[in-house]
Amino acid sequence: MDWIRQCLVNNRIQSTAMLSMLLFILFFDSAVKVVIGKNVDFGGVSPDGVGLEGNHNVDIKQYPYHVSMVDVRNDFILHFCGGSILSPDYVLTAALCLTYMKEIDDPKFFKIRAGSSFYNKSGTVYDILSYVWHPQFNMETILENNVGIIKTEKMAINGVTTKAVQLPSGGSAMKPGSTVIITGFGVTNSEDFYTKFNVLQAVSATTISSQECKELTNVTVTDKSFCADSLGVGELGGPVVEKSSLVQYGIRLVSQYYINIHGTKIAGSEIHLFVPKLLDWIKQQAGL
Repeated sequence: MDWIRQCLVNNRIQSTAMLSMLLFILFFDSAVKVVIGKNVDFGGVSPDGVGLEGNHNVDIKQYPYHVSMVDVRNDFILHFCGGSILSPDYVLTAALCLTYMKEIDDPKFFKIRAGSSFYNKSGTVYDILSYVWHPQFNMETILENNVGIIKTEKMAINGVTTKAVQLPSGGSAMKPGSTVIITGFGVTNSEDFYTKFNVLQAVSATTISSQECKELTNVTVTDKSFCADSLGVGELGGPVVEKSSLVQYGIRLVSQYYINIHGTKIAGSEIHLFVPKLLDWIKQQAGL
């Protein structure tokens, strides 16, 4: 977490909101390392968001289901997680995003921005009314049941810049070799989060087998997770969709990688929650 230390050294902690967010990052990063080892990217909560390496700018019209979760306690906007629209009233995200909100314990400080290619302007900002995470989620097994549902004030779904994401069927499989699209806001790497990319980003990745994932990362994934070969630093809670259909098979969690002597990422894998295994709970909570 060298970039956090750099912020502290350079006195770039500008508010209590930013400080609390950084403390959350440190807590999350430590928990992830306990569970799956070192060289882990925490996947997404930073004062300016964490984006995608190998990325390119996209228009919200290409991925109109994507939303930004923002902290509005101060006079600037902190993007901290991504999510996807399930219906006019509900958003799907990672449970870890909701644990950050729980620490503040007042939904009025957090908003959902939908219908915008930017996390800090345009589109429409909606109030968060309530939220819930899976009852079996815990920090001991963060790669399982790491799913949450947010109830918002009614969002306008116009089918162009806002649209409900398509969910897979409960028995769906994600075969190795499938191409997925990961979307998110933020910067191109976790070491330089002040290089802003406030435009929506997308990157494609190829899914790999559980065995290959274990060889790359020394992580054993269960049937509630799957891996892709991206070396990016994705957005916690953001949607992972199958490229051709845009059906959401995953919720972005963490990435783990190996670094060579020159400090370059040379191998790794992103780990995503496998939505079909949690589909019954998701639909029940969102009334789908």
